[in-house]
Amino acid sequence: MILGVVLIAVGNTASLAQTTDGNGIFNPGFEKAGPLRWSAGSTAATIERSATLPHSGDASLRVADQSPNAVAFVASEPNRVLLQGGGRFYAEAWVRVDNAAAGRTGYGSASLDVVFYTADGKYLSRENVGTTSSAKWTRHSNVVTLPYEAALIGFRVTPVDNVPSLRGAVFVDDLYLASLPVAERHDRVNLISAPQPPKGAPEYVAPPRSADGKFMAQTVNKLENGFDPPRPLVIWAIGSSFTDFLGNGEQLITAIRKRFPNPPPIVYKKMVGGSTPWHLTRGWARHLVATDQPDVVLVYNFGSTSGL
Repeated sequence: MILGVVLIAVGNTASLAQTTDGNGIFNPGFEKAGPLRWSAGSTAATIERSATLPHSGDASLRVADQSPNAVAFVASEPNRVLLQGGGRFYAEAWVRVDNAAAGRTGYGSASLDVVFYTADGKYLSRENVGTTSSAKWTRHSNVVTLPYEAALIGFRVTPVDNVPSLRGAVFVDDLYLASLPVAERHDRVNLISAPQPPKGAPEYVAPPRSADGKFMAQTVNKLENGFDPPRPLVIWAIGSSFTDFLGNGEQLITAIRKRFPNPPPIVYKKMVGGSTPWHLTRGWARHLVATDQPDVVLVYNFGSTSGL
């Protein structure tokens, strides 16, 4: 298997406004009295700070759905991310259903999602963190990927999901939301490991070419200052299934941000095939990747160094 790196010319874990442990959620354990900074929007959900058997501390958030014909939910006040697209976030919370709530049946499950919005607050999409029908506190967590269009991020709690005719209530407590490298730095999760080359992969040094470094000044300027209007630094990874083993480029993105503190947004894309030979990745590069005008292309494939 061969790894080829092409720097054509010249990204990014997004960051929330963070507390000392990296958490971007205001009042995540609901210990502070006052405004909750959660909203039901146009749905029929109700919210309250509850002292009934919290997971920790003195309080949790109780969310109730009493609508007989619609799914009701509440959303936390969205947090603005500093940079857009490609980064991953770690989300966590403790959840339990309120079996004593009016209308609660065994058929309804409560769900917790991370929700993405555009810069002007329009809903984009959501990724599920966890679903439960248990009356006991259960911990739910997930790693979610920020869409490029997203500029705001937050939680959504749905007491009874997917069944409009059912009603019920749910408690949530101890929420946590941070970019994945920040969550790892504060020991909330340990997912990122340094990429390793496949066993037996040959060493390869690309022969020099006359055009090498031709656009390096533009690359460095883009990494140091970005562009106006901003254009993301686009990274493409293509090749065999080993491409998937490297995740979504967090190590590379973290290294770029460490060397260049003010880079443009970074977008990491990939195209993967099983045991992909060089001639296929070359075709992908020409017809799929090149049209995207990427800044960096990573190629992982089977073959010999002579094929490069």
